[in-house]
Order: sequence, then C-alpha cells, then structure tokens
Amino acid sequence: MKRNIILSVVLLLPTILFGQVGYMGKRLMINADTWVTPAYVRPNYAGEKGFLKFNYILEPSIELAIAEKSTIGVGYLNTKGRFPVFPYAVGQVEIFSGGHTVYKSFYITNVITDNTFNSHGVGIFFKQYIGEQSFAHLGHFVKAELDCFFYSYEIDEINIADYITSPPANYSGVLFPQTKANGSVLGFKVEIGHDFLFFSRLKLSTGLSFGLTFKGMDMSPMKTTVKEEYKYLFSFNDVYKDMVTPPINNVNGQILGMYWFGLRMGVGFLAF
Repeated sequence: MKRNIILSVVLLLPTILFGQVGYMGKRLMINADTWVTPAYVRPNYAGEKGFLKFNYILEPSIELAIAEKSTIGVGYLNTKGRFPVFPYAVGQVEIFSGGHTVYKSFYITNVITDNTFNSHGVGIFFKQYIGEQSFAHLGHFVKAELDCFFYSYEIDEINIADYITSPPANYSGVLFPQTKANGSVLGFKVEIGHDFLFFSRLKLSTGLSFGLTFKGMDMSPMKTTVKEEYKYLFSFNDVYKDMVTPPINNVNGQILGMYWFGLRMGVGFLAF
C-alpha cells in the first residue's frame, strides 16, 4: 500500500510540475489581496463602528496550477484590530475597613475599548474553476481556504478609581493588572469569485467569502483578577462577576467578526 502511494506521487509529480496546465502553459501566479469586512458589530482598528466602517486583512500569496481547472496556494495573513477588555459590564464595588462597608458605588466598564492586537498568520487554499470558458487563473471559481491567525496584545493596568464615581481620597485598586498575552485562531472559509486576465500576465480578481473560526463564540465570564496586595480593599458582587469576559475571548471574537464575511479585491502577476 505504502509503495503504491509513493509510486503514484512519483508518476503525478512531473504532470503537476511540467504538464501543460494553466493559462498558455503558465502555472505560477503571484497575488496581492485585501479582504474587506464590515465593522458594524465591533469597532475597527480606528475605533469606528458602522455599516460603512471596515476591517482589513492583507494576504499576499503564491498560487500554482495543478490541473486544467485547479490551483493550490499558500498565503501570508496580516491584520490588526481593536477590542474591549470588559464589554457591557455593569457592577458594584464595595470598600471595606474594619469589617464595615465604607464606600459603595455602581460603575460601568464598557467604556474601556482602547486596546489593540496585531495578528500574523498563514493560509492554504484550493481553487476550482467552473464553466466551459474558465480554466486555471481565469474565470469563475470556488475556493476553499484554511487559515491560522497568530496574535498578540497588551493591556495597560486598569485602576478601579478611574471608573467609579467620587472615589474616597487616596484610594486606588487594580481592577485588572497589566497583561501581555498571545494566542491563535484557526478558521475555514469558502469563496466564490472571478479572475480576469489582461495582457496574458496581469490578473484582477474579486470574490465574496463566508467563514467560521474555531474560537470566538465563547464569551463566558471569568472572575476579575486583582493583585494580591489590593484584595483586602474591595470585593465584587455576583452581578459583576457574572458579566466579565476574558480579554483573550474578546480578541478571538473580534477575529471571528472580521472573518465570517468578506469582500476580496486583488491583483496578480502570472510569472511563469
């Protein structure tokens, strides 16, 4: 069985590398694509949100024709975004001294949105051209792509005194410590589109994609993290604890919001 697989690969390899596939026998395309996604649920990198505000994902790639109507490719993904630390959280803080409550106040933390992340990644794809007038690098196509995003973010220390009304004199308490973290998200999307060729070399391309990431839908709460030396100063009630979302889940959710639907515009050069 193993010998048969190896023999099949050896027999097919010359056809893939040297066979007359692609446009006029040219197989390798170099692409530069931009994915545009609406920012109507979560803000874009500029902090704007709305139907006419957008996120962007850049994807340069190389693409190889492997059959008359089929190509495969690999691309580099680059994007950045903005996310909230504590979205939609309304809570209450109580400050204790000598076993007695000396201060109590309600506060809202959904104003904390000025946090950014940077992401790099890799995508691999298979493209199948459809229709009698289509063949590799030209015409209507359907594409399946598997992407992996690697991201990093940093959150400055958040002092609770900045988010409660009329705090006591000389009071400070760390609601969330300074945090540096990274993570990854795997996604899969399907695209329908069209490639145009001009002067036998220059490609203009456009497409619509629908995708899903394997993280980003988990917005379950966590308990607030505080520095040990501040724990005796205040406590949080159950309402607040039940509404705090981990920052890493917010980043995953932001990437999902950028990924589930997109408009792609790109150019390419048919090298050889």
